[in-house]
This record gives sequence, C-alpha cells and structure tokens, in this order.
Amino acid sequence: MKHKKTGVKTAFITNLGRLLSALAVIVLLRPLPARAEPPAAPLQVEEPRSLTGKVVQLPGNPVSVRREGEAPAWGTTTQSIHQIHALQFVPLESSTTYSGSGPTGMRHRTAGSEPWFIASLSLPTGVRLRRLEVYACDFNPGFDMDIYVSTVAYDPSPLEYGGTVTSGAPGCGWYSVDLTPADFTVNNYEMGHLVAVRLPATDDSTRFREVNVYYQLQVSPPPPSNTFADVPVTHPFFRHVEALAASGITSGCGGGNFCPDSPVTRGQMASFLARALGLHWPF
Repeated sequence: MKHKKTGVKTAFITNLGRLLSALAVIVLLRPLPARAEPPAAPLQVEEPRSLTGKVVQLPGNPVSVRREGEAPAWGTTTQSIHQIHALQFVPLESSTTYSGSGPTGMRHRTAGSEPWFIASLSLPTGVRLRRLEVYACDFNPGFDMDIYVSTVAYDPSPLEYGGTVTSGAPGCGWYSVDLTPADFTVNNYEMGHLVAVRLPATDDSTRFREVNVYYQLQVSPPPPSNTFADVPVTHPFFRHVEALAASGITSGCGGGNFCPDSPVTRGQMASFLARALGLHWPF
C-alpha cells in the first residue's frame, strides 16, 4: 500500500511539472501588447525670410493665414476672397513641364519656353475685382514674377489687368497687385475670365502656391426705363427697386406699381429674403 501511494504521488508531481512547463511556454510565446507610439510632430517647413522681414511657416498641409476680408461677405462695401490653388493651374502651352515642391504644395516650371500658367476664374457676373494676391517664392535675382487677370473674347479684344509682383529675389510671401484703378466687372455673358501666373525660371527658384482674387458685390446699373409706374427714373431708389425686380425678388404690389412708401409685412419680408438669399431646405 505504501508503494502504491508513493507511485501516485510521483505521478502527480510529474504531471504538475509538465503543466507548469506548458504554461511557461505559452506565456513566453504570447505576443507582447504593442506599445503606443507618441504622436508624430507635425512637419514644419520654414520658408526663408523675405526682404520685408516677413516669415511664413507652412505645416505639412498648407493652410492660409486668415486676413482681413477673407470671410465671404454680403453687401457692397466689404471684399470677399476667391482662392485658386496652384494645382488648378496648367501651362499655357502643352510643351511646358512642371513639378511640385513637396509638402508645401507649390508649383514650379521645369522646362519649356512658355512661362505662363493659367486657371479659370469662376465668379458670378456683376462682381467687381479689387486685387490679385499670390503666395509665391522668388529666390532668383535674374527673374521677376507676374500675375494677371485677363478676359477671353473675340470681340471686344481681350483685356489684361495686373503686373509684376516681385523684383530681385524677395523670398517667400504674399505679393499683390491693385485692380481698383481698372474698375473691372465680371461679365460671364460676353467673355470668359482667366488668371495667369508667370514663372520665368525653369527650377524651383520661382514658384507659387495659390492665388487670391479679391472681389466686391455691387448693385447693377439702372436701366434706361422704369418697370413700375410709381418708381420713375428720377426716383431716389429707382436703381435699387429695378435691381430687385430684375432679380425676381419682387413683382410689385399690383396694378403695375411697386408702392415704395407702403410698409412691409413680416410675410413680405420673408418672401424678399428667401428669394434674395436663395434659401432652401436640404434634400
């Protein structure tokens, strides 16, 4: 009986040892949990300082620095910005080749005799252009960069407004040309509109990232004759009443009149605003 108990005890210890060995192997073979890596710091690319002393820092995904007048605005006294990125520009001639400049999203010319890059300017008819602005880098003292807005039409002849925006090698920054003296109004019915940037060097010493077109809303000029009998051409609000009628915002008060001195109800106000702003519900 004693030998039997000893044999059972020995078998138990042997099996226990095997179990512990198997558990140790499982623990050793079990993959360790992945260590959380610290988030990578955003890529920072600092452009060299320009002659004006301005330094612009660009992150991995370029974002524009908010400036006065950038937010879309209603009314005729403030300016809004329409932005065209360099990726939307194409060379004027197909033989011209180009490339990008890494994380800054800039474009430069690499070969070809034609230095101009163009993009369509899509703005509503009737807005007045005020300024062209380009974020560009010019490190080549032998070349200057230009920016223009031009019309595309057979009759009348195409018009061009703009000029040279860099001289010498000013580095990277915002460069602009004032379009106010041109008093240029967009007219999509009779002509097309383009923005053109000139990259004179065939390397990245002259390059650009984006163009901002500053524009201003305006009330259309008055027509030669009146729509409503009680708002003649001599009426102080003739131009504005005619603009409302031409835009479909109002059809008058009936009988061919506008009733300029009558009060406006809340219902009429709702109709005016909904039509003027194009208010709608999501589909």
